Order: sequence, then structure tokens, then C-alpha cells
Amino acid sequence: RKLPDLPARLARLSQKFRLAHLDLMHIALDHDVLREFATSTTINWRHVHTVMLGDKVDLHAAAPDVAAWLRRCRALAKTDALECTNLHEDVCAAVARCEELFLRHILHIHLVAERLGHFLRDNPHLTSVHLQHNWINTHGQLVLGLGVSTNSRLTHLNLANNFISFPGLSTALSACFASSATLLRLDIGHNFMDHAMCACLGQHLRWCCNLQELGLEYAQLRASKIMALANALETPLPSLTHLRIGGNRMTTQDPGVASMRQLM
Repeated sequence: RKLPDLPARLARLSQKFRLAHLDLMHIALDHDVLREFATSTTINWRHVHTVMLGDKVDLHAAAPDVAAWLRRCRALAKTDALECTNLHEDVCAAVARCEELFLRHILHIHLVAERLGHFLRDNPHLTSVHLQHNWINTHGQLVLGLGVSTNSRLTHLNLANNFISFPGLSTALSACFASSATLLRLDIGHNFMDHAMCACLGQHLRWCCNLQELGLEYAQLRASKIMALANALETPLPSLTHLRIGGNRMTTQDPGVASMRQLM
């Protein structure tokens, strides 16, 4: 929805409070508003570290204004602006120092995947990447190979909802091997996990000694698949505190539930 006088409202708020997190995902932003964000001298963006615009918003035509606005957010660390502007080069430059990037619904052509891969590779500050809804089996493998494989600081990789297959999962896990020691959270939920994929995941997790959260929701897991994961893992994950397995229709009588104890 559209909020009247949004820049004026934010100007008043920024004078009374320290704006740090800005969630505009359900607000209609037009060019005039974005241009005022970029040029206003009454809104204090200095302390804003998070800007979320929404994954279903198309702001490509307004990308120069978005980039000019984000450059004024000197503390910016987390944003989805790249997916809203379709990797516009001005926005890429504006978010080059961000630590957490949302890149959902974006890898629809090879050229975009290659460009994103190079951008991620050249970002030494990146620690968290959200790549949901990207069909990782096709162009996503290029992004992971180019952009993630050289990153040794990654703490969170989100690959949920990607219709991922064994080759795609294998590529993704191999790409983040350099971050095995730093990875704290891995999300692979809402993907069909077969026995080979579970075994592949277990083999990779051997190296993730500091992993705290593992998301496997709605992955069509069954007893034999959990056992394949646990057997491939061999030793428990000492730091794992959150294992999300909702939506897999397992019961306490399922013999695979007992195998989960081997994960922790």
C-alpha cells in the first residue's frame, strides 16, 4: 500500500529516533519517493544497517535513485535491493560492502547468473547469502561456483525452495567448503531430498564443526534417508542446537527418529 508523505514521516522519526532497520516490503515506493530518499537533507540515514524492499517489487527503472539512497546509508549491512533492481550496476556498487544479501527469484538467465557470481566473488565482506527460489540446478551452480567457492567467511547459506537435485546440491556444498569452519546455518528445506542427497549432505557436514542450525523442513525425509545422513556424517555435530525437520510426516515410532540423535 502507499503511505502518503512517507519521506516527511521518516524525516520526523529520524530526528527523534535512531533509524536502524527499515522494512518497506509492503509499502508501494514510486520514483518520486525514492528520489526524495536519495536527495532529502532532513532524513538521517546514517545509522540504517538494514533495508528490505520486498522480493516481488520491480524497481529496476528507479535503480539509480535506489543506489543514491543506499549510498547514504553508511552502516548498510543487509538488504534485498539487488533482487528488486535486477542487479543494476549502480546498486551493486552501493551494496558492495554488505554482509547479508537477499537474492531470491533472480537467476532466470545465464548472463544474470554470471554477473552475480562475479559480484559475490569480489565482495570480501559477505557472510550471509539467501538464494531461495532460484532453480539452483541450472544457473545457480554457476553463481555458487564463481561467487561462493572463494569465500571463507560465510556463516549462513540459504538454498531453500530450489527444486535442487543431487548435482546441484553437490555443487552447492562443494562451493561452500572454504567456509566449512565458519558456517553456522544451512537451509535446504522445501527441496526433495533423496538417499544420495542425504548421504552427500552428511559427508559435507563432517567438516562443519561449528554448524548451529540445519534446516530440512518439507524435504520428504523418511527413516532410511535420516539413517543415510547420519551414517555418512559418522560423528555428531558438536555445536548443532537447531534441527528443523517440520513437514516431513515422521512420528516418534519411525525408526529414523532415533538416528537423529547421531546428528547432535
